[in-house]
Amino acid sequence: MKRRILMMLSAFLMIGVLSGCYPSRVAHQQYRYYDEALNILWQGRERNEEYESQCDSYDILTYDRNGRVTEMDDYWHVNHPEPQMHQHLRHVNIYEGNQLKARWSYSYLYDGTLVQQTLGEFDQLGRTVRHTEYSTEGRETVLGYEVFEFGEDGENRRSEFHDGDGTLLNSQQWYQQENGYRVWVFTTYNKDGSIHYQRTEIHDPSGEGYPISVEEIGDPNWEGDDSMRIEIERFMAHDFTMQYFRFGKGEKTMVILPGLSIGSVMPSAQAIADEYAIFQDDYTVYVFDRRSMLPENYSVQQMARDTAIVMKQLDLHDVYLFGASQGGMMAEVIALEYPELVRKLVIGSSAARISEERMSALNEWIKLAEEEKREELSEAFGRALYTPEVYEQFKQVLADMVKPVSKPELEKFVILAKGTKGFDILNRLPQINCPFLAIGSADDGVLGPEALKEIVSAMAGKANFRWYEYDGYGHAAFDMAPDYRQRLFDFFAGE
Repeated sequence: MKRRILMMLSAFLMIGVLSGCYPSRVAHQQYRYYDEALNILWQGRERNEEYESQCDSYDILTYDRNGRVTEMDDYWHVNHPEPQMHQHLRHVNIYEGNQLKARWSYSYLYDGTLVQQTLGEFDQLGRTVRHTEYSTEGRETVLGYEVFEFGEDGENRRSEFHDGDGTLLNSQQWYQQENGYRVWVFTTYNKDGSIHYQRTEIHDPSGEGYPISVEEIGDPNWEGDDSMRIEIERFMAHDFTMQYFRFGKGEKTMVILPGLSIGSVMPSAQAIADEYAIFQDDYTVYVFDRRSMLPENYSVQQMARDTAIVMKQLDLHDVYLFGASQGGMMAEVIALEYPELVRKLVIGSSAARISEERMSALNEWIKLAEEEKREELSEAFGRALYTPEVYEQFKQVLADMVKPVSKPELEKFVILAKGTKGFDILNRLPQINCPFLAIGSADDGVLGPEALKEIVSAMAGKANFRWYEYDGYGHAAFDMAPDYRQRLFDFFAGE
Protein backbone atom coordinates (compact mmCIF):
# COMPACT_ATOMS: atom_id res chain seq x y z
CA MET A 1 0.00 0.00 0.00
CA LYS A 2 2.81 2.41 0.93
CA ARG A 3 4.55 1.71 -2.37
CA ARG A 4 1.31 2.30 -4.31
CA ILE A 5 0.75 5.65 -2.59
CA LEU A 6 4.31 6.73 -3.37
CA MET A 7 3.83 5.76 -7.02
CA MET A 8 0.57 7.72 -7.19
CA LEU A 9 2.16 10.80 -5.62
CA SER A 10 5.11 10.55 -7.99
CA ALA A 11 2.80 10.31 -10.99
CA PHE A 12 0.74 13.20 -9.70
CA LEU A 13 3.84 15.39 -9.30
CA MET A 14 5.01 14.43 -12.78
CA ILE A 15 1.65 15.48 -14.22
CA GLY A 16 2.03 18.75 -12.37
CA VAL A 17 5.49 19.35 -13.87
CA LEU A 18 4.37 18.45 -17.39
CA SER A 19 1.28 20.62 -17.18
CA GLY A 20 3.17 23.60 -15.80
CA CYS A 21 1.55 23.56 -12.36
CA TYR A 22 4.96 24.16 -10.80
CA PRO A 23 6.54 26.88 -12.93
CA SER A 24 8.74 27.96 -10.02
CA ARG A 25 10.60 24.66 -10.24
CA VAL A 26 11.00 24.35 -13.98
CA ALA A 27 12.73 26.76 -16.33
CA HIS A 28 10.26 27.81 -19.03
CA GLN A 29 9.29 30.50 -21.50
CA GLN A 30 6.13 32.56 -21.75
CA TYR A 31 4.87 34.29 -24.90
CA ARG A 32 2.89 37.53 -24.77
CA TYR A 33 1.24 39.13 -27.82
CA TYR A 34 0.12 42.75 -27.99
CA ASP A 35 -2.15 44.90 -30.08
CA GLU A 36 -1.13 48.39 -31.21
CA ALA A 37 -2.02 49.92 -27.84
CA LEU A 38 0.27 47.41 -26.10
CA ASN A 39 -2.63 45.57 -24.51
CA ILE A 40 -2.02 41.87 -24.07
CA LEU A 41 -4.05 39.88 -26.60
CA TRP A 42 -2.84 36.46 -25.56
CA GLN A 43 -0.21 34.91 -23.31
CA GLY A 44 0.87 31.36 -22.65
CA ARG A 45 3.65 28.80 -22.61
CA GLU A 46 3.36 27.94 -26.30
CA ARG A 47 3.91 30.18 -29.31
CA ASN A 48 0.59 31.28 -30.84
CA GLU A 49 0.99 31.60 -34.60
CA GLU A 50 -2.49 33.06 -35.04
CA TYR A 51 -1.71 36.11 -32.94
CA GLU A 52 1.86 36.34 -34.19
CA SER A 53 0.58 36.72 -37.76
CA GLN A 54 -1.62 39.71 -36.90
CA CYS A 55 -0.18 41.40 -33.81
CA ASP A 56 2.16 44.36 -33.93
CA SER A 57 4.45 43.18 -31.13
CA TYR A 58 5.23 40.25 -28.89
CA ASP A 59 7.76 39.27 -26.27
CA ILE A 60 9.25 36.09 -24.86
CA LEU A 61 10.07 35.86 -21.14
CA THR A 62 12.45 33.17 -19.97
CA TYR A 63 12.20 32.08 -16.33
CA ASP A 64 14.75 30.19 -14.28
CA ARG A 65 13.85 27.32 -11.93
CA ASN A 66 13.15 29.80 -9.14
CA GLY A 67 10.53 31.65 -11.18
CA ARG A 68 12.72 34.69 -11.87
CA VAL A 69 12.80 36.31 -15.31
CA THR A 70 16.33 35.87 -16.63
CA GLU A 71 15.86 36.98 -20.22
CA MET A 72 13.32 39.08 -22.10
CA ASP A 73 13.13 39.24 -25.89
CA ASP A 74 10.89 42.02 -27.19
CA TYR A 75 9.93 42.07 -30.87
CA TRP A 76 8.33 45.26 -32.17
CA HIS A 77 6.57 46.07 -35.46
CA VAL A 78 6.95 42.44 -36.54
CA ASN A 79 4.29 42.79 -39.25
CA HIS A 80 5.24 46.26 -40.41
CA PRO A 81 5.52 46.51 -44.24
CA GLU A 82 8.91 48.23 -43.90
CA PRO A 83 11.53 45.73 -42.62
CA GLN A 84 13.66 48.63 -41.35
CA MET A 85 10.98 49.37 -38.76
CA HIS A 86 11.25 45.93 -37.17
CA GLN A 87 13.04 45.95 -33.80
CA HIS A 88 14.39 43.33 -31.46
CA LEU A 89 15.28 44.24 -27.89
CA ARG A 90 16.92 41.70 -25.59
CA HIS A 91 17.29 42.11 -21.84
CA VAL A 92 19.36 39.89 -19.54
CA ASN A 93 18.65 40.18 -15.80
CA ILE A 94 21.37 39.64 -13.22
CA TYR A 95 20.33 38.58 -9.71
CA GLU A 96 22.09 38.46 -6.37
CA GLY A 97 19.99 36.02 -4.43
CA ASN A 98 16.43 37.08 -5.20
CA GLN A 99 17.34 40.73 -5.76
CA LEU A 100 17.63 42.13 -9.28
CA LYS A 101 21.00 43.90 -9.32
CA ALA A 102 21.50 44.79 -12.99
CA ARG A 103 20.09 44.43 -16.47
CA TRP A 104 21.97 44.25 -19.75
CA SER A 105 19.91 45.54 -22.68
CA TYR A 106 20.69 45.01 -26.35
CA SER A 107 18.95 46.65 -29.32
CA TYR A 108 19.16 45.03 -32.76
CA LEU A 109 18.24 46.07 -36.28
CA TYR A 110 15.89 43.90 -38.32
CA ASP A 111 18.91 42.18 -39.89
CA GLY A 112 20.38 41.25 -36.50
CA THR A 113 22.96 44.06 -36.30
CA LEU A 114 23.60 45.18 -32.70
CA VAL A 115 23.07 48.94 -32.47
CA GLN A 116 22.93 49.62 -28.73
CA GLN A 117 24.27 48.02 -25.56
CA THR A 118 23.40 49.39 -22.12
CA LEU A 119 23.67 48.35 -18.47
CA GLY A 120 21.22 49.45 -15.78
CA GLU A 121 22.22 48.94 -12.14
CA PHE A 122 19.65 48.91 -9.32
CA ASP A 123 19.62 49.33 -5.55
CA GLN A 124 17.76 47.14 -3.04
CA LEU A 125 14.51 49.00 -3.71
CA GLY A 126 14.73 48.42 -7.44
CA ARG A 127 15.67 52.02 -8.29
CA THR A 128 18.16 52.74 -11.06
CA VAL A 129 21.38 54.07 -9.56
CA ARG A 130 23.49 54.01 -12.72
CA HIS A 131 22.75 53.71 -16.42
CA THR A 132 25.70 53.10 -18.77
CA GLU A 133 25.85 52.93 -22.55
CA TYR A 134 28.62 50.88 -24.15
CA SER A 135 30.01 50.71 -27.65
CA THR A 136 28.60 47.84 -29.68
CA GLU A 137 32.20 46.81 -30.29
CA GLY A 138 32.48 45.66 -26.68
CA ARG A 139 31.86 46.44 -23.05
CA GLU A 140 35.34 47.86 -22.58
CA THR A 141 34.34 51.11 -24.30
CA VAL A 142 31.94 53.35 -22.37
CA LEU A 143 30.09 55.95 -24.47
CA GLY A 144 28.48 57.70 -21.50
CA TYR A 145 26.73 57.11 -18.20
CA GLU A 146 24.26 58.66 -15.78
CA VAL A 147 24.22 58.23 -12.00
CA PHE A 148 21.31 58.84 -9.64
CA GLU A 149 21.16 59.74 -5.94
CA PHE A 150 18.14 59.41 -3.65
CA GLY A 151 17.15 61.17 -0.46
CA GLU A 152 16.09 59.57 2.82
CA ASP A 153 12.47 59.83 1.71
CA GLY A 154 13.29 57.66 -1.31
CA GLU A 155 12.79 60.39 -3.88
CA ASN A 156 15.33 61.05 -6.63
CA ARG A 157 17.41 64.00 -5.45
CA ARG A 158 20.18 64.29 -8.06
CA SER A 159 21.34 62.89 -11.36
CA GLU A 160 24.60 63.47 -13.23
CA PHE A 161 25.33 62.73 -16.87
CA HIS A 162 28.93 62.02 -17.91
CA ASP A 163 30.58 61.29 -21.24
CA GLY A 164 32.69 58.19 -21.84
CA ASP A 165 35.79 59.83 -20.37
CA GLY A 166 33.97 60.63 -17.13
CA THR A 167 33.62 64.35 -17.83
CA LEU A 168 30.49 65.77 -16.18
CA LEU A 169 28.25 67.27 -18.87
CA ASN A 170 25.15 68.21 -16.91
CA SER A 171 23.27 67.56 -13.69
CA GLN A 172 19.80 67.88 -12.24
CA GLN A 173 19.03 68.39 -8.56
CA TRP A 174 15.75 68.39 -6.62
CA TYR A 175 15.17 69.47 -3.03
CA GLN A 176 12.41 70.83 -0.84
CA GLN A 177 12.56 74.04 1.16
CA GLU A 178 11.32 74.30 4.76
CA ASN A 179 8.18 76.10 3.54
CA GLY A 180 7.33 73.12 1.35
CA TYR A 181 8.24 74.71 -1.97
CA ARG A 182 10.09 72.44 -4.36
CA VAL A 183 13.29 73.51 -6.14
CA TRP A 184 14.73 72.11 -9.37
CA VAL A 185 18.22 73.04 -10.56
CA PHE A 186 19.53 72.11 -14.01
CA THR A 187 23.22 72.78 -14.75
CA THR A 188 25.43 72.29 -17.79
CA TYR A 189 29.21 72.41 -17.47
CA ASN A 190 32.19 73.46 -19.54
CA LYS A 191 34.97 70.96 -20.15
CA ASP A 192 37.00 72.45 -17.28
CA GLY A 193 34.13 71.80 -14.86
CA SER A 194 32.95 75.41 -14.62
CA ILE A 195 29.25 76.19 -14.99
CA HIS A 196 28.17 76.98 -18.53
CA TYR A 197 24.49 77.46 -17.78
CA GLN A 198 22.25 76.99 -14.75
CA ARG A 199 18.47 77.22 -14.41
CA THR A 200 16.73 77.23 -11.03
CA GLU A 201 12.97 76.78 -10.81
CA ILE A 202 10.81 77.08 -7.68
CA HIS A 203 7.45 75.27 -7.68
CA ASP A 204 4.60 75.37 -5.19
CA PRO A 205 4.25 72.34 -2.87
CA SER A 206 1.88 70.57 -5.27
CA GLY A 207 4.61 70.47 -7.92
CA GLU A 208 2.00 71.09 -10.60
CA GLY A 209 1.86 73.76 -13.26
CA TYR A 210 4.48 76.35 -14.22
CA PRO A 211 7.22 77.43 -11.77
CA ILE A 212 6.43 80.44 -9.62
CA SER A 213 9.95 81.79 -10.17
CA VAL A 214 12.89 81.11 -12.50
CA GLU A 215 16.50 82.21 -12.21
CA GLU A 216 19.06 81.66 -14.94
CA ILE A 217 22.83 82.00 -14.69
CA GLY A 218 24.82 81.82 -17.89
CA ASP A 219 28.37 81.74 -19.12
CA PRO A 220 30.04 85.06 -18.15
CA ASN A 221 31.26 85.33 -21.75
CA TRP A 222 27.66 85.60 -22.99
CA GLU A 223 27.02 88.89 -24.79
CA GLY A 224 23.43 89.93 -25.18
CA ASP A 225 20.11 90.40 -23.42
CA ASP A 226 19.63 87.68 -20.79
CA SER A 227 15.88 87.79 -21.39
CA MET A 228 16.54 86.65 -24.97
CA ARG A 229 18.87 83.82 -24.00
CA ILE A 230 17.69 80.51 -25.42
CA GLU A 231 17.91 77.56 -23.07
CA ILE A 232 19.22 74.26 -24.40
CA GLU A 233 16.92 71.63 -22.93
CA ARG A 234 17.51 67.91 -22.60
CA PHE A 235 14.90 65.19 -22.88
CA MET A 236 15.60 61.83 -21.21
CA ALA A 237 13.84 58.78 -22.69
CA HIS A 238 14.23 55.30 -21.25
CA ASP A 239 17.10 54.44 -23.60
CA PHE A 240 18.43 57.73 -24.99
CA THR A 241 18.73 61.48 -24.41
CA MET A 242 18.16 64.30 -26.89
CA GLN A 243 18.85 68.03 -26.74
CA TYR A 244 16.52 70.65 -28.15
CA PHE A 245 15.67 74.31 -27.82
CA ARG A 246 12.57 76.36 -28.41
CA PHE A 247 11.68 79.96 -29.11
CA GLY A 248 8.60 81.99 -29.96
CA LYS A 249 5.34 82.45 -28.09
CA GLY A 250 2.65 81.47 -30.58
CA GLU A 251 -0.21 79.05 -30.03
CA LYS A 252 0.72 76.90 -33.04
CA THR A 253 3.67 74.53 -32.87
CA MET A 254 6.44 74.34 -35.45
CA VAL A 255 9.23 71.75 -35.43
CA ILE A 256 12.52 72.13 -37.31
CA LEU A 257 14.72 69.10 -38.03
CA PRO A 258 18.17 70.29 -39.14
CA GLY A 259 20.26 68.48 -41.72
CA LEU A 260 23.54 66.65 -41.23
CA SER A 261 26.17 68.93 -39.73
CA ILE A 262 29.75 68.76 -38.47
CA GLY A 263 28.97 69.21 -34.80
CA SER A 264 25.69 69.98 -33.09
CA VAL A 265 23.48 72.92 -34.11
CA MET A 266 22.63 73.59 -30.46
CA PRO A 267 25.37 76.25 -30.02
CA SER A 268 23.75 78.13 -32.94
CA ALA A 269 20.37 78.36 -31.19
CA GLN A 270 20.27 82.16 -31.11
CA ALA A 271 21.32 82.48 -34.76
CA ILE A 272 18.61 80.01 -35.82
CA ALA A 273 15.99 81.87 -33.78
CA ASP A 274 17.04 85.13 -35.44
CA GLU A 275 16.75 83.59 -38.90
CA TYR A 276 13.25 82.29 -38.16
CA ALA A 277 12.06 85.39 -36.29
CA ILE A 278 9.10 85.68 -38.67
CA PHE A 279 7.52 82.68 -36.90
CA GLN A 280 7.94 83.86 -33.30
CA ASP A 281 4.57 85.58 -32.84
CA ASP A 282 2.36 82.83 -34.28
CA TYR A 283 4.37 79.72 -33.42
CA THR A 284 6.30 78.13 -30.61
CA VAL A 285 9.23 76.67 -32.53
CA TYR A 286 11.14 73.54 -31.44
CA VAL A 287 14.52 72.62 -32.95
CA PHE A 288 15.69 69.07 -32.23
CA ASP A 289 19.22 67.70 -32.27
CA ARG A 290 19.96 64.03 -32.92
CA ARG A 291 20.19 61.83 -29.82
CA SER A 292 23.25 62.42 -27.63
CA MET A 293 24.83 58.97 -27.71
CA LEU A 294 24.51 57.16 -31.02
CA PRO A 295 24.51 53.43 -31.61
CA GLU A 296 27.12 52.18 -34.08
CA ASN A 297 24.45 51.88 -36.80
CA TYR A 298 21.76 54.53 -36.82
CA SER A 299 19.41 54.76 -39.78
CA VAL A 300 17.23 57.70 -40.82
CA GLN A 301 14.22 55.64 -39.75
CA GLN A 302 15.67 55.31 -36.25
CA MET A 303 16.46 59.03 -36.13
CA ALA A 304 12.83 59.72 -37.03
CA ARG A 305 11.53 57.24 -34.45
CA ASP A 306 13.58 58.79 -31.63
CA THR A 307 12.46 62.30 -32.59
CA ALA A 308 8.81 61.18 -32.74
CA ILE A 309 9.15 59.66 -29.25
CA VAL A 310 10.36 63.00 -27.87
CA MET A 311 7.62 64.90 -29.71
CA LYS A 312 4.99 62.62 -28.19
CA GLN A 313 6.42 62.94 -24.69
CA LEU A 314 6.46 66.73 -25.03
CA ASP A 315 2.85 66.51 -26.21
CA LEU A 316 3.65 68.05 -29.59
CA HIS A 317 0.82 67.01 -31.91
CA ASP A 318 -0.58 68.57 -35.05
CA VAL A 319 2.73 70.35 -35.69
CA TYR A 320 3.98 72.30 -38.67
CA LEU A 321 7.04 70.24 -39.55
CA PHE A 322 10.06 71.44 -41.55
CA GLY A 323 13.06 69.24 -42.27
CA ALA A 324 16.18 70.25 -44.19
CA SER A 325 18.31 67.72 -46.10
CA GLN A 326 18.66 64.64 -43.85
CA GLY A 327 16.15 66.29 -41.52
CA GLY A 328 13.72 66.29 -44.45
CA MET A 329 14.10 62.53 -44.81
CA MET A 330 13.33 62.17 -41.11
CA ALA A 331 10.31 64.46 -41.52
CA GLU A 332 8.97 62.26 -44.34
CA VAL A 333 9.23 59.17 -42.15
CA ILE A 334 7.48 60.91 -39.25
CA ALA A 335 4.65 62.02 -41.56
CA LEU A 336 4.29 58.41 -42.76
CA GLU A 337 4.68 56.55 -39.47
CA TYR A 338 3.18 59.09 -37.06
CA PRO A 339 0.61 61.04 -39.10
CA GLU A 340 -1.16 62.21 -35.94
CA LEU A 341 1.89 64.35 -35.12
CA VAL A 342 1.98 66.33 -38.37
CA ARG A 343 -0.47 68.98 -39.60
CA LYS A 344 1.65 70.26 -42.50
CA LEU A 345 4.99 69.12 -43.91
CA VAL A 346 7.79 70.96 -45.72
CA ILE A 347 11.07 69.38 -46.77
CA GLY A 348 14.00 71.32 -48.21
CA SER A 349 16.86 69.99 -50.37
CA SER A 350 15.93 66.46 -49.41
CA ALA A 351 15.13 63.12 -51.02
CA ALA A 352 12.88 60.08 -50.70
CA ARG A 353 15.56 57.72 -51.97
CA ILE A 354 19.35 57.70 -51.57
CA SER A 355 21.06 55.86 -54.42
CA GLU A 356 24.74 54.98 -54.53
CA GLU A 357 25.28 57.95 -56.82
CA ARG A 358 23.75 60.30 -54.26
CA MET A 359 26.03 58.87 -51.58
CA SER A 360 29.14 60.07 -53.42
CA ALA A 361 29.40 63.38 -51.56
CA LEU A 362 28.57 61.77 -48.22
CA ASN A 363 31.13 59.00 -48.80
CA GLU A 364 33.81 61.64 -49.32
CA TRP A 365 32.80 63.38 -46.08
CA ILE A 366 32.80 60.07 -44.22
CA LYS A 367 36.33 59.23 -45.42
CA LEU A 368 37.72 62.64 -44.44
CA ALA A 369 36.01 62.56 -41.03
CA GLU A 370 37.31 59.06 -40.30
CA GLU A 371 40.82 60.28 -41.15
CA GLU A 372 40.26 63.37 -38.95
CA LYS A 373 41.14 65.69 -41.82
CA ARG A 374 39.13 68.63 -40.52
CA GLU A 375 40.35 71.25 -42.99
CA GLU A 376 39.72 69.02 -46.01
CA LEU A 377 36.32 68.02 -44.60
CA SER A 378 35.36 71.66 -44.16
CA GLU A 379 36.29 72.37 -47.77
CA ALA A 380 34.45 69.35 -49.21
CA PHE A 381 31.40 70.05 -47.06
CA GLY A 382 31.31 73.76 -47.93
CA ARG A 383 31.80 73.29 -51.67
CA ALA A 384 28.96 70.75 -51.81
CA LEU A 385 26.50 72.83 -49.79
CA TYR A 386 27.10 76.32 -51.11
CA THR A 387 27.55 78.03 -54.45
CA PRO A 388 31.19 78.76 -55.43
CA GLU A 389 30.75 82.48 -54.75
CA VAL A 390 29.36 81.93 -51.25
CA TYR A 391 31.95 79.30 -50.39
CA GLU A 392 34.87 81.53 -51.40
CA GLN A 393 33.44 84.33 -49.29
CA PHE A 394 33.00 82.23 -46.14
CA LYS A 395 35.54 79.40 -46.51
CA GLN A 396 37.79 80.73 -43.75
CA VAL A 397 34.84 81.05 -41.38
CA LEU A 398 33.84 77.44 -42.15
CA ALA A 399 37.43 76.25 -41.63
CA ASP A 400 37.67 78.03 -38.28
CA MET A 401 34.36 76.53 -37.15
CA VAL A 402 35.49 72.96 -37.77
CA LYS A 403 38.92 73.27 -36.12
CA PRO A 404 37.70 72.72 -32.53
CA VAL A 405 35.45 69.78 -33.50
CA SER A 406 36.46 66.84 -31.30
CA LYS A 407 37.10 63.26 -32.36
CA PRO A 408 33.82 62.03 -30.75
CA GLU A 409 31.94 64.69 -32.74
CA LEU A 410 33.61 63.48 -35.95
CA GLU A 411 32.66 59.90 -35.05
CA LYS A 412 29.06 61.02 -34.50
CA PHE A 413 29.09 62.78 -37.87
CA VAL A 414 30.27 59.56 -39.55
CA ILE A 415 27.49 57.49 -37.95
CA LEU A 416 24.84 60.01 -39.01
CA ALA A 417 26.18 60.24 -42.56
CA LYS A 418 26.29 56.46 -42.91
CA GLY A 419 22.72 56.28 -41.58
CA THR A 420 21.50 57.87 -44.82
CA LYS A 421 22.78 54.99 -46.96
CA GLY A 422 20.04 52.80 -48.36
CA PHE A 423 17.23 55.19 -47.39
CA ASP A 424 14.26 54.53 -49.67
CA ILE A 425 10.61 55.41 -49.01
CA LEU A 426 9.84 56.60 -52.54
CA ASN A 427 7.07 54.07 -53.16
CA ARG A 428 5.38 54.92 -49.86
CA LEU A 429 5.53 58.68 -50.34
CA PRO A 430 1.95 59.01 -51.73
CA GLN A 431 0.69 57.72 -48.36
CA ILE A 432 1.49 61.14 -46.87
CA ASN A 433 -1.93 62.75 -46.58
CA CYS A 434 -1.17 66.05 -44.87
CA PRO A 435 -0.46 69.20 -46.96
CA PHE A 436 3.07 68.68 -48.27
CA LEU A 437 5.56 71.11 -49.86
CA ALA A 438 8.89 69.93 -51.31
CA ILE A 439 11.53 72.57 -52.07
CA GLY A 440 14.67 71.73 -54.04
CA SER A 441 17.48 73.29 -56.03
CA ALA A 442 18.42 72.89 -59.66
CA ASP A 443 22.09 73.26 -58.64
CA ASP A 444 22.01 70.96 -55.57
CA GLY A 445 25.61 69.76 -55.20
CA VAL A 446 24.79 67.02 -52.68
CA LEU A 447 21.65 65.22 -53.86
CA GLY A 448 21.33 66.64 -57.37
CA PRO A 449 18.15 68.03 -58.99
CA GLU A 450 16.81 64.52 -59.67
CA ALA A 451 15.97 64.07 -55.98
CA LEU A 452 13.20 66.67 -56.20
CA LYS A 453 11.99 65.34 -59.55
CA GLU A 454 11.55 61.84 -58.07
CA ILE A 455 9.42 63.25 -55.27
CA VAL A 456 7.31 65.30 -57.70
CA SER A 457 6.76 62.23 -59.89
CA ALA A 458 5.82 60.03 -56.92
CA MET A 459 3.32 62.62 -55.62
CA ALA A 460 1.77 63.32 -59.03
CA GLY A 461 -2.00 63.68 -58.75
CA LYS A 462 -2.02 64.35 -55.00
CA ALA A 463 -4.11 67.46 -54.38
CA ASN A 464 -2.34 68.21 -51.11
CA PHE A 465 1.15 68.36 -52.69
CA ARG A 466 3.12 71.42 -53.86
CA TRP A 467 6.69 71.87 -54.97
CA TYR A 468 9.13 74.64 -55.78
CA GLU A 469 12.64 74.65 -57.27
CA TYR A 470 15.31 77.30 -56.70
CA ASP A 471 18.26 77.89 -58.97
CA GLY A 472 21.45 79.61 -57.93
CA TYR A 473 21.45 78.88 -54.19
CA GLY A 474 22.86 75.33 -54.10
CA HIS A 475 21.97 72.58 -51.63
CA ALA A 476 21.85 75.12 -48.78
CA ALA A 477 19.04 77.12 -50.36
CA PHE A 478 17.25 76.78 -46.99
CA ASP A 479 20.00 79.05 -45.58
CA MET A 480 20.78 81.22 -48.60
CA ALA A 481 17.54 82.02 -50.48
CA PRO A 482 16.26 85.36 -49.11
CA ASP A 483 12.57 84.43 -49.46
CA TYR A 484 12.87 80.88 -48.07
CA ARG A 485 11.44 81.56 -44.60
CA GLN A 486 8.61 83.62 -46.07
CA ARG A 487 7.79 80.74 -48.43
CA LEU A 488 7.55 78.37 -45.43
CA PHE A 489 5.46 80.84 -43.48
CA ASP A 490 3.00 81.35 -46.34
CA PHE A 491 2.57 77.61 -46.88
CA PHE A 492 2.00 76.93 -43.19
CA ALA A 493 -0.44 79.86 -42.90
CA GLY A 494 -2.44 78.98 -45.99
CA GLU A 495 -5.47 76.72 -46.01
